[in-house]
Formats: sequence, structure tokens, C-alpha cells
Amino acid sequence: MEKPFIIAISSVSGGGKTTISKALQEELDQSKVIHFDQYDIPSPDDFSNWIENSANYNDWDLHKIDEEIQELYKQNWKYIILDYPFLYENQQLVDKIDIAFYINTPLDIAMARRILRDIYDISVLRNDLQIYLENGRKAYLQMEKVIQPHADYVISGQQPVSNIVSEIVKRIY
Repeated sequence: MEKPFIIAISSVSGGGKTTISKALQEELDQSKVIHFDQYDIPSPDDFSNWIENSANYNDWDLHKIDEEIQELYKQNWKYIILDYPFLYENQQLVDKIDIAFYINTPLDIAMARRILRDIYDISVLRNDLQIYLENGRKAYLQMEKVIQPHADYVISGQQPVSNIVSEIVKRIY
């Protein structure tokens, strides 16, 4: 049995990772998506301190995702789509990724998408925006500085989803 081809899709929160991963799954036969957000992954306790002092993406323990990938190797998948923010920056998964795409979505668009997707209560909105101002923006900028330059391909997140998926498909064939 041949190892599945693993496609990593990264972007900031609200940047389109999940939407693009799902659309790509519909386009590619025998494909399975692994969504980072579906796992309870421990992150650094003091996020602000993490960004300012280390910003080491290996601080996230991704063994659960690694185990899922190992299980999928035993099945008959041709593609595994990894909806995952770190691309090649976490050593637990770096050797498994065959190609990595960074969806470059402007931060204002990503924030607007998050608000439309996640916020149904004004107090939650206030809290989310406060977190963004305190730490979130720094984390997004850190991703643009570290994750984006190491992607195999950077694709504009301002395009229609169908265009982004077409561009990814062209690169994997």
C-alpha cells in the first residue's frame, strides 16, 4: 500500500484553512481531512510570553495528530489534507508533510471572518477583540514572519475558494 500524499494548509485563524481543506477534499478522490482544531492540543500557558520569548512551535504536543496520521497510513487514502497552522515548524509532523500551502489572508479579513463565524454575543465579541489586541495580533504576525516564508507555496486568501483549490490541485499533480 502506498503512503498517502500529505498536503498541509496553513493560515491565521479566520484565514480560510478549514473552508479550503473541505473544498479540497471534495475535489480530490480518496482524501481525508485532519482538522487541528478538533484536537485538544496543549499550548503554552502564557501565550504572550511564548510569543515574545521563544515562539517555538515545538512547544505544542502534536502526538494525537501524529497518531491519527499513522492510523490513516493503514487505510486506503490517496491524500491526507492537514488543516494545521504550523506547516514545517513542528518537528513531530515535519517529515510527514509532502507539500505545504500558506493561505495569505489580510488580518482584517481574517478577523472579520472570525467575528462572523464565531461571535453571537456582544460580550463574547468584546472579549475576543481584547484577546486579539493583547496577543492574537502578535501571534498572527509571528505566523507571517515564521510560517509563511517556509511554505512551499503562498496563495492569496482574497481569491474565491474555487480559485485557491484549483491552484493547490495544479501544484500537487
